[in-house]
Amino acid sequence: MTFVTAHLNPSFFDRYANRGNAIVIAVSGGGDSMALLDLYWRAKIKNDKLPAPTIVSVDHGLRDGFAIEAALVENYCQKFGLPWQLVRWEGEKPATGIMAAARLARYRLLANVALEIGAQTILTGHTLDDQNETMAMRSLRGQARPMEQEVLFARQTWISRPLLLTSRRDLRTHLAHSQIAFADDPTNVDVRYERARIRSKPGTAVFNPESIVLQDDLVQRATRFIALNVKIENKVIVILRPEARDIDAEVFALRYLAATLGGYIYPAPATTGKRLADLFGNGQNGTAFTAQRCRYARITTGIAVTPEARHAARMQTTAEISPFEVFCPLSLLPLANELAQALNQPKFILSH
Repeated sequence: MTFVTAHLNPSFFDRYANRGNAIVIAVSGGGDSMALLDLYWRAKIKNDKLPAPTIVSVDHGLRDGFAIEAALVENYCQKFGLPWQLVRWEGEKPATGIMAAARLARYRLLANVALEIGAQTILTGHTLDDQNETMAMRSLRGQARPMEQEVLFARQTWISRPLLLTSRRDLRTHLAHSQIAFADDPTNVDVRYERARIRSKPGTAVFNPESIVLQDDLVQRATRFIALNVKIENKVIVILRPEARDIDAEVFALRYLAATLGGYIYPAPATTGKRLADLFGNGQNGTAFTAQRCRYARITTGIAVTPEARHAARMQTTAEISPFEVFCPLSLLPLANELAQALNQPKFILSH
């Protein structure tokens, strides 16, 4: 068998040799995840130091036909003697935001299995095509962050996407050469869903690998800003005026700080971050505004932060860095830990 790209070479998976004795692979029966399963198993045959895989399929209970897809996974696992589990999303489903809710439920179910078997990592079959589609969707919302290969879920389990730089076409070529059956999920072409609408439009590839380097530099600068300037003085959170201004880093850091203090899972809007940074400039002490459930007031040394009265009790009882409690990309882990340290909250895990 000739692998069609470098990412399909078995040695590409050697990076997981230090991930403990077990690993979870999420396999739906679709082409991307079936290719991931086969590629990892080939790599495991060549490198016995790789963690033993447990294959997990998630039935969301949202459509008919999943049993056929699950059977494809089960048949593959039986052929090679691999452990396979089918888990189900039970209970009432939300009337709106179903795709986001299903995604979160899927990761929770996968993480439960990982914890049960002592696995540190869950592998998923996200591809370069998924990256491009996600970037296209995020660009519509004014966001620029790409998907990352490593994301910490719920502070304890790594979600890893080894094929994120591999095209779906290459994976289909591998499946055809290897004569591996797979199913096509009908929701992939159901235009009721945003991703399917994006997928149906040509020319949506917007991902540029160089953007990761630029983003990492910004994160490092924002992390330094938090370390140097966010303090707790007499039980009041104070953002000290920086000695040297770095507006982009300040805005980036303040967006995540505001979200954390307000208990939001997404960073505050860029306009809010810019408005906060502007408080460091010329102006009168006492100038203030309310955003993200907090009041930000200019003082001599910088900005004093106090909760809105109706949210004060929540801030006193919550020990969370909310934007990162569910999903924390590896590149943002230093920022998450710096926020935790500055606010006297538990740190996230330090390695993977």
